[in-house]
Amino acid sequence: MTIVVVDDAESALWRRVAMLTATDSDVRAVISPSDLAEIGPDDAVHLVITAPAGGPDPDGARLGGVDLARAQRCLARIGDRRVDQVILVSSALVYGAWPDNPVPLSETASPRPNPDCAIAVDYLELERLVSAWALDRPDTHVAVLRRTLTVSADAEGIGWLERSLWHTATVRHGDADPPGQFLLIDDLARAIEHARRRGLDGIFNVAPDGWLAVTQQIELTGKSAGVRIPEAGAGPLASLRWRLQLTSTPPDVLPYTMHPWVIANDRLRATGWEATASNEEAFVAGSRPGWWSTLHGRRRQEVALAGLLASVAVGVGATIGAVRHRHR
Repeated sequence: MTIVVVDDAESALWRRVAMLTATDSDVRAVISPSDLAEIGPDDAVHLVITAPAGGPDPDGARLGGVDLARAQRCLARIGDRRVDQVILVSSALVYGAWPDNPVPLSETASPRPNPDCAIAVDYLELERLVSAWALDRPDTHVAVLRRTLTVSADAEGIGWLERSLWHTATVRHGDADPPGQFLLIDDLARAIEHARRRGLDGIFNVAPDGWLAVTQQIELTGKSAGVRIPEAGAGPLASLRWRLQLTSTPPDVLPYTMHPWVIANDRLRATGWEATASNEEAFVAGSRPGWWSTLHGRRRQEVALAGLLASVAVGVGATIGAVRHRHR
């Protein structure tokens, strides 16, 4: 049996998948589609596709963006070779973050990625690409794993969450406080191996049970509530933080911090998988005490007030700019 992982062999996710499969499988990391030539025509192939690209990482799993061209080259290189299963690691970002989203979202919900969020749009395109490829392969099982926000407790992932736009204890955007979900990367690797062993076919959400309210997230950090940024000023401020390298997440994920997109895991749980870490445990594992927790109460108030004044100024500036644009 051969498992081919279209991923960086040094990535945190790949290392975990390799550990889970090394006991009973011949696992190969495929960096270039040309490496597929080394696989024999009679091998039972399980293809795991993440197709990570360089650039900003939308979550702490260090998967980066989506390299559509790389995935397409890999599928084309397979040709007529037998593939027993494709496991596509996608994201719940494809559902989109909208005010009218049900809580939670099931696999029956139609994908509606926010159009300005490039990685969400690319993940949906990756799903379509794999589905189109599989149309002529009725004997190939295709499991699409739509994971929620994934965090890592590794040294390379620690602190990512605390610096991200998702960290509500630092800053909240708009008037709503949507719930959040946090999946430990180890449980994502276990979901991949579970899908392979069970020969799963179809779309499966990957997340712990339930979700965390904003008040719970703030309580887990041991911090006071973060500064609230008016929606009009949230975009300009997020872009400024990104340019100044004050945040680990690009500004195009901003809608996903203002509207709900939590997912139900019932379908995957029904097959025998369950997360080993709860939302609370994953949130804590992916966090670390930041500079905010080292400030005294008076200093926190001063910094919070300065941040609020800055956000108001940005919001006023954005409003004036919009009015001038309409007037022109």
